[in-house]
Amino acid sequence: MNMNCFKFFIASLLVASMMLELNAKQPPANIGSDAAKHEANLLTKPQRDQLQVEMIGLQRDIIAAHRTIDALPEVKAAKDEMLQLREKKAPRKEISAALAKYNELKNVEQNKDPILVKKLERYKYVASLLEYDKLRNKVNRAKMSSEDVAIDKPKVELARPVYEKQVEKEQQAKALEESALASEQEIPHNVIKLFENGEVFVSGKRVAWANLPTALAELYKQNPELELFVDGEVEAPISKLLEMMKIARAAGFKDVSIRKLF
Repeated sequence: MNMNCFKFFIASLLVASMMLELNAKQPPANIGSDAAKHEANLLTKPQRDQLQVEMIGLQRDIIAAHRTIDALPEVKAAKDEMLQLREKKAPRKEISAALAKYNELKNVEQNKDPILVKKLERYKYVASLLEYDKLRNKVNRAKMSSEDVAIDKPKVELARPVYEKQVEKEQQAKALEESALASEQEIPHNVIKLFENGEVFVSGKRVAWANLPTALAELYKQNPELELFVDGEVEAPISKLLEMMKIARAAGFKDVSIRKLF
């Protein structure tokens, strides 16, 4: 072995030794992995299976809804314009502007459908649950403080119909309110009306329950001989109807009766 080869060999050994020493001082790349292995899963296998089935159903519903939105004339025109600009390889700025316009129109239509909005929220939530137990996320949590981990830990909600029932309840409440408002002009002067949600109308005017005695006293002053009728929504408590009659009699009315349930 000549001198040059010997020097090269010694230099190579020195470099290798330095690299080994440097690597020994560095922490392992997978720090946190050992701690992650001891973290219990958020979901059981049956829960994961249930959520995955729900995820597929939500994806199908959301895609179908988006296709319906894309078929709307204004949205379709915006989408076609954006696709044409892409095909022509127009400047990126023009394509971005067309894409933003398309997404804005799509979001406006999407937000008009409360059930779709709830399904999108549920989709994001289910996705976060399914992602939570993945090893990379456990490794990241192993590097976080226990307080931050506790804050970020999601609550497992498996009841799929919840969002649909909530939307249905909101729609019913809105319809009831609209019905009550529309009825304000239809209520005769000698009728007090009770709705399921507790709203009361006296002579076509909305009255707070606490102010009902005062309103009926004023009505009695205007016409002491008035024959007074009580109307109640079918779902309204009978006890409330009877109490209304009692308040009316206390105000001075002698002829008070239940006219109808609607």
